[in-house]
Amino acid sequence: MPNHTSNRLTLSGEPETIARFLGLFTRPEEGSDAPLLDFQKLIPMPAELDIESSSHARLAFDLLGKDDAWRDVAKLPWVVSLGQDEAAECVPTFESRDALLKHLATHLGSAWEQSMDLAVRYASNLARFGYSTWYDWRLKHWGTKWNSYSPWWPGVPYADGEAHLDLGFETAWSSPVPVVEALARHPVCQGLSIQLHSLDEGRCFATVRSFSPEAGWSEEELDWSQMAREQFGFECEAEAEEPTQAQPHAV
Repeated sequence: MPNHTSNRLTLSGEPETIARFLGLFTRPEEGSDAPLLDFQKLIPMPAELDIESSSHARLAFDLLGKDDAWRDVAKLPWVVSLGQDEAAECVPTFESRDALLKHLATHLGSAWEQSMDLAVRYASNLARFGYSTWYDWRLKHWGTKWNSYSPWWPGVPYADGEAHLDLGFETAWSSPVPVVEALARHPVCQGLSIQLHSLDEGRCFATVRSFSPEAGWSEEELDWSQMAREQFGFECEAEAEEPTQAQPHAV
């Protein structure tokens, strides 16, 4: 399981612009009345990349694409031990990549066939999109490996004709900086002020990123405990204790 990053996205601007944002870039979450910022709607990932990221398929990909990769693979203990009795004194040696591929196919059977099929798709994706699977593409384009999850929100208050929307959600390991930057650039969101508070549950960072049409982007590191209390309603009685989320934000 990853470290969860708590995010609070605040948008301020014309009520009509906020409403368009909600309609275009959020999705419902089953069991919750709070919408989630949908990264896929803002920065769509090609469907072809949504395939398994497998260590065996990655190994097959390297074997097919790199001339000398098979020599290193042939030395891996788990590869050498395939089909070997624990009491055996001699270990197999491989004179060529083809011999190694045959060894893997013989002892891994259909699982290796599936890995080889995935490896071919990895190669095709890399040529077309610059990435073999969803994992590396999302880290680059979304800043995190999954879409948003665990929503909460306090609603959309209005003041002096301006709307202030708060969306709360979690991400895996890091905050979705590229997504929020793309949001600020999108024509639908022109004129909005944007603020993203991001808090790592492992106390690695507490960051606020702010955007205004006049000043652009700014970034600041804040005190972890202070942000936890003030932005997310976490109770932080002691530095060594895990924070607990207050009920008003729980959904």
